[in-house]
Amino acid sequence: MKKLVVFSGAGMSAESGISTFRDSNGLWENYRIEDVATP
Repeated sequence: MKKLVVFSGAGMSAESGISTFRDSNGLWENYRIEDVATP
């Protein structure tokens, strides 16, 4: 049987150079708050 290990977490993506949602130039900067937070 093969084994698989998965690591996840916000810190890992940031350290790997993957864009995050919360940093100063994060992915949320691409959206207007009204478009994503209002029904």
